Amino acid sequence: MIQFPVSYGKYELLQLIATGGMAEVYLARARGHERIERHLAIKRIRPELEDDPRLVRMFINEARIGVHLNHPNIVQIYELGKNGESYFIAMEHLFGHDLTRLVKTLRRQNERLPQAVCVFIVAEVCRGIGYAHRWTPPSSEGPPGLIHQDISPHNILVTFAGEIKLVDFGIARLLHEVTTKDPGEDERPGAGKFAYMSPEQASGQPFDHRSDLFSTGIVLWELLVGRRLFDDADPNEKLRKVTEAEVPDPRTLGVDVDPSLWAILQQALAIDPAQRHTNAEAFEEDLRAWLFDHRARVDRRLVSQWIRQAFPD
Repeated sequence: MIQFPVSYGKYELLQLIATGGMAEVYLARARGHERIERHLAIKRIRPELEDDPRLVRMFINEARIGVHLNHPNIVQIYELGKNGESYFIAMEHLFGHDLTRLVKTLRRQNERLPQAVCVFIVAEVCRGIGYAHRWTPPSSEGPPGLIHQDISPHNILVTFAGEIKLVDFGIARLLHEVTTKDPGEDERPGAGKFAYMSPEQASGQPFDHRSDLFSTGIVLWELLVGRRLFDDADPNEKLRKVTEAEVPDPRTLGVDVDPSLWAILQQALAIDPAQRHTNAEAFEEDLRAWLFDHRARVDRRLVSQWIRQAFPD
């Protein structure tokens, strides 16, 4: 067991704050002149996985892309470094929890985020996605456009200040890379989560930015309904539900969703990408218009109240 604090290159690790399937995240401290300190997060590949070349490529890809992204709805990455033979990413420290943990914690308290708060959160996600989709990479890397490919509640963080942040660009790809790939180059194993894929992504077909919009629609559906959209003990049956975009009307499940909001969801979750919103900005505009039409005054302060209620300590 690590005895904190511990020196880690030019940083000092203070505590372990998260562990995932691929990486560990630590709260860290950087010290400058005149005792000036800055807290940040250090993400590193789990020691037992450091020799997996595929995971290392994903890790480097996350940093390679992330250092160029500067948007209030996307986690800020500072640098990719090495400590000995181990890669690490130094990034913005976000004081909060991912959307999955927030929803589960509220459920244990017999609470659920109000529909207007759910809509606001997803509108903020759309704003971050829209920036990524418009992002222009360094001139040597091709034309504009970035696809996240892994939009899910686990990769959406809610801070105690009420900020909504999109994280983990580990499998993000430039738009021209996914729209021109050979369908035979199926990267499905481990590339994203089946339950949050678009039908075209799950079936191994070329796709574009509208795939991220479908994934975002899944997140909104689940926030509103309080259960997984594409779920089955049989992986093949789950895949079928995804590829056929089998989306039930929340009202048939006993959830009273406003008809105009259901119409927005139906568009986002259309099996045909051509029937979805043309871009993330259009999706966001529809969501904010719904909030305005229903006189729902939601802002970061209200989101902050909900996460503080869920985690009072």
